[in-house]
Parts: sequence; structure tokens; C-alpha cells
Amino acid sequence: GGGGGGGGGGGGGGAAAAEEEKKEEEEEEEVVEVTPESVACEEALDSLFPAAPLTMTREAADMLRKTLFDDEKGFRCDAVDVCERGAIFRGSTRNQAAKDLLATCQAKVPQDYRLFALEDPVPPTDEEVEARLQDARDRALLDKDISDGSPDAPPNELMAAARRPTVIIAVASETRPLQIESKLGLATRLAGLVGTAGSAAAFSAAAGAGNEQLFERLKDGDESAFACVLPIAIGIFAILAVHECAHAVLARRGSVDWSLPVFLPSLSTGSLGASNELNEYAPSRSALFDTAIAGPLAGLALSILFVLIGSALPLDSATAPALPAIAIRSSALGSLLVAIGAPSALSAPPDVSVALHPLVVAGLAGLAINALALLPLGRTDGGRCALSAYGRTLGAGLQGFATLFVGLAALFGGDDLLLFHLLWVFGLQRDPESPCVDEVTDAEGRRPVYALALIVAGLCLLPLAPAAPSTVLPGFPSL
Repeated sequence: GGGGGGGGGGGGGGAAAAEEEKKEEEEEEEVVEVTPESVACEEALDSLFPAAPLTMTREAADMLRKTLFDDEKGFRCDAVDVCERGAIFRGSTRNQAAKDLLATCQAKVPQDYRLFALEDPVPPTDEEVEARLQDARDRALLDKDISDGSPDAPPNELMAAARRPTVIIAVASETRPLQIESKLGLATRLAGLVGTAGSAAAFSAAAGAGNEQLFERLKDGDESAFACVLPIAIGIFAILAVHECAHAVLARRGSVDWSLPVFLPSLSTGSLGASNELNEYAPSRSALFDTAIAGPLAGLALSILFVLIGSALPLDSATAPALPAIAIRSSALGSLLVAIGAPSALSAPPDVSVALHPLVVAGLAGLAINALALLPLGRTDGGRCALSAYGRTLGAGLQGFATLFVGLAALFGGDDLLLFHLLWVFGLQRDPESPCVDEVTDAEGRRPVYALALIVAGLCLLPLAPAAPSTVLPGFPSL
């Protein structure tokens, strides 16, 4: 009798376990249900939020929809695409500003989730693209206002055609931006600092090697000779410090959580600049733009100041470093600034070395370093400026064009500095930039600023004469 009761109990337990297992399978099927929409959603969110936990479910997305969009005056949600990484809520803003809608939703969102207002990250179909272009053409022909009363309307027809519908995206609250250098820790930053100090010192000695008298003293280990070239390395580090301080000041002002720099060594210019990451998502495109562009602009300003001051100071040809004239003329802006104090730099034969003040040499290196930082490539300062100023769609197009142009210039122009910069971008900075919390609101007034900055960067990197050396600065001719 006891055995029979035990068997009956076992049978009841087995039935309960089977029912529970069936329930878990149904829940799992609900989570991983695969549809074309969920696949497109997953691909888009994998690109934007690669570090987001895989915790979103259809049930959670429906709960968020009821909680956030029950207000008839707020965002009208017409459809929801769900994958394990997050949910995309599509609908209409009812001609309200994205930042206001986002603030209303953030006040109601449960603490387990965080929200973003973005342009739809799922690529449109060919039919949708054609319809959008046709609408832009019709509006241009009819001279019709492209805004339709929306406060977030693009400023022109091109940007209107490229603009995708506004969506609200929900991901887990612990989601953070992708961070590559931070995984390697403090050791990486120390190694970068030490490596940059060594490359700046080697670059300074190479510049001194252009002066035969100074080079002989350097070979003999004359300490006073090393003191003649040391200001070059100090000047380069001063430019890097000002660059990073400008980032920090504007990041604090715009509430952008900006990481400490990872310095990058380079034998061509003493340094290739530094790499920074976002510890937290930037609140807006304007804040990200201001933080990103502040460093290169401050570095360029100090570099120009160094060249001007160095050109005005007295020069001892026996102790001054010297650069080949062709190396000086490899930067149009740099050569014009050098000509203020050394007019012979423009007329000297290409292989003739021109004596320069150490501040001038450091300033020329700084021009190259900060001009490279402004190029719209990857997750660099320039890449962030392009995304912030033009939006993710047009910004990606600008980055693609710049990558092609820089790659061709590096390969066929023999410019190893551009080549190393491009390899670094492809190696560590090729991932898409982390989105801003509000990426719909336009960064007003920033496009002309970035366009002007790119012109200055081009003048720094393009040669004044057709022939240019393989590096912007001299490298190691005798050393």
C-alpha cells in the first residue's frame, strides 16, 4: 500500500514537472520567436548596444508600451519590434519635440529600463527610400516647407530625405557604451603614456639630427645637445595636455562622462594623439559635438601659437634642430606659418635642412596630430563630430567617403602617417559610435563649425608643393 501511494505520488510529481517544463518551453518560445521584424531589430540593436543584456521579452515590451504611451498627447505607438537586446517602439511624435517626449517617457519608465530617442535604426526598404526621395523632390518643386510644423524637422531637403522616422528604444538599465580600452585597464594607459614619451623623445632627437653640428654632439652624448631638443618633446606633451583638458572642460559642461585618454605613440610626429571613450551615453548630439571638437581646436590653436612664437624668437643655427624643406612644405598651413620667421623654407631646395626653433617643430607636429583627430573616421573626435553635426545616416556617409579618400591618399601618396592613423582606426575604433540619449534633436549651428574645422585640417595635412615626403615630419634621416 505504501509503495502504491509512493508510486501515485511519483506519478503526480512527474505530471507537475512535465507541465512546468511545458510552460518554460512556451515562455522560451515567446522570447526567441523569430520573425523578419525581430531579426532586423536584433541586427540594429546589436550594432547600437552590443553590451546590452539579453533580457527583453515580449511581455516586458507590452508592459512598457502600456506604461509609457498611454497619454493621448504623447508619443503615439503604432508598432513594437522586440528582440532579446531591446525593443523598438514605432509611431508618431504628433509634431512634438523629441526631447520633450523623451523626458515625459523617462519620468514614467520603470527603473529596470532606460530609453533613447533615435532615428529608426532598421534600414528602410528600397521602396521607402524612393518614396522619401520623391517626397523631398515634390516639396522642393512646390517650394513647400519641409518641417510640417515639427520642431525636429531637418534644415534642408537632403537631410529631410536622409532622416528616418523617430522611434523610442528601450534596453536594460545596466546597458553601457562599448568600451575597448577600459577592458585593458590602467596598464594600457600607462603603457601608452610611456610609449608616447619615448616616441616624442625619439622624434625630438631625429629633428636635432637634421643639424649636422647638433647631431655630432648628440652622438657624443653631450647633455647640452639633448637640452636643445628636449623642448620639442615638452611642447608636444603641452599640446596633448591642452587637447585633453579642453575635452574634460566641455565634457563636464555638457554632462558627458568622458574617459581618461589612452595616448598613442608615433615616430612620425612624436604622438598620434589619444583615444577617449564614453563611460556613459552622451545626453545629446550638441553635448557630444562640443566635447569632441574642443580638444582638436584647442590643440590646433596652441600649435599655431607655438609656431608663431618660435618664429619670432632668436635662433642659434649651431644648436637649433633642422627639418628638410620638403618636410616643412608637406603642410600648407605649417609652411606658411614657418615662412613668417624663416622665408627661406619656401624657396629652399627640397633636400636642404632649414634650422627652426624647437617650438616651431613642436607646433608643426601639433598641427598634424590635431588635424588627424578632426578627420571623420570611426569613433575618433572627428567621427563623433560628423555623427553629431549631420546625424547618424549622413554622418556614416561622410565617414565612408573620408575613409576612402584617406585610404587612397595613404596608399598612393606614400603617406605612412595617414596609413598608421587609418590602421589604428580600423583596429580599435571601427565600431559604430554609441548613440546619444536624444539623437533626434539637431545640433544647431555645429555643421558650419565642423566644416570650417575640416578645411583647417586639410590645410594642415595637404602639401604646399606637389611633392611630399612619406611622413609629415622628418622621421629619422641620420639617426
